[in-house]
Amino acid sequence: MKLFLSILAVCYASQAAAQDNCTSVISLARVRSDMVQARDQVEQHAANFCNEYRNARSSNRAIGLSASYRFLSGTFNSSSASAEEVASRYCSADSSFSRLSTAYQSYVESIAPGAFPAYEQCVIMSRHEVHFRVDPASVLPGQFVVIAYFRPQASGNTANLSYSSSSDVNCSWNGVRGIRYALFGASQATLNCRRTDSSRRSFVAIVRDDGGDQITLPWQAYNRDGVPVATMAELSARIAEVDVRRRATAEGLDRIGVQAGVISIAASGTRPLLDMTRCPEGPDASRGQPNGRIEFEHPFEVTPKVAIALSNIDIGGANPMDTHRLQVSVTSIDKRGFNYAFTTWCTTAIYGATASWIAASR
Repeated sequence: MKLFLSILAVCYASQAAAQDNCTSVISLARVRSDMVQARDQVEQHAANFCNEYRNARSSNRAIGLSASYRFLSGTFNSSSASAEEVASRYCSADSSFSRLSTAYQSYVESIAPGAFPAYEQCVIMSRHEVHFRVDPASVLPGQFVVIAYFRPQASGNTANLSYSSSSDVNCSWNGVRGIRYALFGASQATLNCRRTDSSRRSFVAIVRDDGGDQITLPWQAYNRDGVPVATMAELSARIAEVDVRRRATAEGLDRIGVQAGVISIAASGTRPLLDMTRCPEGPDASRGQPNGRIEFEHPFEVTPKVAIALSNIDIGGANPMDTHRLQVSVTSIDKRGFNYAFTTWCTTAIYGATASWIAASR
């Protein structure tokens, strides 16, 4: 039993190592600056997010901005991906919202379109003794280096490799021109590839002639500044998205009609300030203050909402111990204007008051 578990552990470690090495082949088609993450890391992020999303849905609350959510939302071309968009790419559509088995494929295709088949082919060939690793530092618009490692499972095994490529690419095995190269025992070979036109997408395919396995490496196109063409397209799309939002916001503001102003009253517009003889009976008797109307500079298409508030008051009373009262209100509104009223208690003397108002409609 222990021997079986040991063999299983070795096999699992070997498979994990192969997957980690194969992430390097994604770099040739990468259109984003993100460092390529290993499969188990991406799938763990997807599992975490899908679990968080399921819990948020079941409790009818918004999902938190967790590390897994931020990581996965960053794989979208949109500048801000919603939780629903992330779930549609990485989680199942049933009530369990479990992680999809295609989570890593979705991730790879988001940062390096067309590179996932190369990753899968690399993993398969690793199981069949031939491992590949693209040197990230060597990936340039017109050059890259891929290293083939032969790890035979039995003595006497050999690996006969050959390459083919798009017409603009030329490669050499260990600095020697030639299509084929043979590996004997535990050994390695370096395939150095160059191209004359980096503005077009290219490819390099490596075949194991004595086994039938093949890996096809897509090579991204670059502009004159050495930036992947797809990256520039993505940036242009994002700029266009921001511009659309900006114009929509501007148009929305244009559709919102807003007008504002100030109303002022002074002692000359009130009853005599301290004319106690004119106070009607009753402690809460209202002393009439100016009523008036504001005409809008431009009539609204629909009846607006109007907000009004006191912004300055200058009041007094016959008795310093009196409680002073002053309020302003809108009594009616229509498309052309609104009516207002200032109201106070009889014993309150109004020396002056100002109210600010704003009217708005969509």
